[in-house]
Amino acid sequence: MATGKRGGRPSLVKLRGAVYHRNFSVNGCRFRDSLGTSDKQVAETVAASEKAELLRGKLTGEKPEITLKAAIIRHWTEQAQHWRTAYQAKIHNTTLATYFGENTVLSALTFGQLSAFVAERRANLENASVNREIAHLRSIVNSCRAWGYRIPDISWRSRRGPSLWLDEPDNRQTLLPQSLEPEFFAALRPDFHAVVRFGLLTGLRKENVLGLKWDQIDDLAGTITVRVKSKKPGGKLLVIELTAGMRAVLGAERGRHPIYVFTYLCQHVAKGRIRGRRYPFALDGNNFRRDWDRARKAIGLPDLRFHDLRHTFGTRLARIAPLVVVQRALGHAAVTTTARYVSVDQAQVREAMERLEAQTRRADLTQIWHNEAEEEPKHSVASKV
Repeated sequence: MATGKRGGRPSLVKLRGAVYHRNFSVNGCRFRDSLGTSDKQVAETVAASEKAELLRGKLTGEKPEITLKAAIIRHWTEQAQHWRTAYQAKIHNTTLATYFGENTVLSALTFGQLSAFVAERRANLENASVNREIAHLRSIVNSCRAWGYRIPDISWRSRRGPSLWLDEPDNRQTLLPQSLEPEFFAALRPDFHAVVRFGLLTGLRKENVLGLKWDQIDDLAGTITVRVKSKKPGGKLLVIELTAGMRAVLGAERGRHPIYVFTYLCQHVAKGRIRGRRYPFALDGNNFRRDWDRARKAIGLPDLRFHDLRHTFGTRLARIAPLVVVQRALGHAAVTTTARYVSVDQAQVREAMERLEAQTRRADLTQIWHNEAEEEPKHSVASKV
């Protein structure tokens, strides 16, 4: 164990990079995760308090307490930062810490508090978004249970009585019609056009588009490699082919940022940003959500999500290519998943049925012609006799 001064007491923290980490053991369990601070005094105070709680739990047999902030930091360090959806997890962490208070003891959370949180959040968010926030909190709580901390007594899924989970519509899709595209782009900020066009051209998920980096693009091979969600840890790699349209969008973004492809023009001074400069969407997506909301309402599609661009891409591609091609383009493991991304309206069904009837009529006429052709020689022979 590291020590501060020669002959002094062992240090409970260790500086790694610019952030202090825990550096102690209790009951044979080593604690080496980040404390999330570069202030040594704060780090030592937090570490000493945590070790005291752990030792008390060892002596009394009681599980130690942990604050929401400490739980979030450890969950992020050990798990969430490695997720494909790490960017969204970071947003959830901020939301939970702000609402419940980062110094709140995790075990003190109640069903009533969570129910009030859901009620407040659903007023401004879709049910699915609120459910994801609750699911993230549950993931933190479950991890703390595995780490040996006290956790709140909450029934996450109750068949009887009130539930934290909100109903979600089945397979909801809102496609962006081509006829409304000009109007939509006119209502959207010009510096946001590139990410939307790229989403329509590739069918990639929002996090893959906003977080796209230049080193993921191979101009010589004509490909883009992204990591998409999968049952495999960390997701799987998807390689998509560069088209002329994609190259045009990417070409216009070159030189704006050395790492990230898509950036926005800062319009307000906040968070240390300078007005008039460009910053990556990957580092701050709040502006995008606000302006997206205004644009979709302007064209009369208030439910349009960025993910619906993926559905729009799949539906358009399915009209000119087999479903297996759409499956490959979207990176789905099963074609049954792809089928849910392809929307078919009644007009398309009627058109397909009419094409089938036309083919059937042609086949019937052809069969009649063949039958007549086969019978004609018999009649001619009979007439000669």
